[in-house]
Amino acid sequence: MGWGPTVEPFNAYLNEKKNGATMLSIALGHAADALCYCLGEVRELSATMTVRRKSFTITGTGERKPMNADDQVLVNGLLEGGAAFSIHYRGGVSRGTNLLWEVNGTEGDLQLTAAGGQAQIFEMTVQGGKEAQSSLELLPLPEKYWWSPRQGPSTNVAQAYALFARDYREGTHLCPTFDDAVTRHRMLDAIETAAATGQRQTRGANDGNNYSRSINRQNETG
Repeated sequence: MGWGPTVEPFNAYLNEKKNGATMLSIALGHAADALCYCLGEVRELSATMTVRRKSFTITGTGERKPMNADDQVLVNGLLEGGAAFSIHYRGGVSRGTNLLWEVNGTEGDLQLTAAGGQAQIFEMTVQGGKEAQSSLELLPLPEKYWWSPRQGPSTNVAQAYALFARDYREGTHLCPTFDDAVTRHRMLDAIETAAATGQRQTRGANDGNNYSRSINRQNETG
């Protein structure tokens, strides 16, 4: 939907970093949120961000404009439970699989795929295998996880409002809160800091939402 060689006129603003609608904050941010919701928060991370395309073309007009937003973001590190993770997002559309998320566990494997890299928008296909299975099989999503009618690209918004309404009526806490948003944005800030400084970022011991730079012990003493 953005950050590729060609962009629809209404999405051209995505390729200007100062507008704040970057691949890190939108596409990767939503995918990272799903990762952390399912597997736990990030304990420490390293990152690389770069602009590989120097310009892009506006669809329909042929106008070329400079690319002023990172179109490659790579993150790796450890989750709070000790599992290793890696994320690689790039702009544009792939001729292969546009969203591929694999979870390789001690008892089995999960694979989630979608037609687009926006995990919050595109419906995902889930496959899994465990124990003696030698391949993955389709795992249909149970209907109980559809809290609202399917709305196409806006299904995620409808789902969120359905949970918000349920929380309001029943006093539950199923919908994400502002505290959840702060946690995720601190992670995104840590990714930017790691990419800019080349220093691994670690969650603070006293505040699980804060990150601090990991300084090499040799540098501390010398």
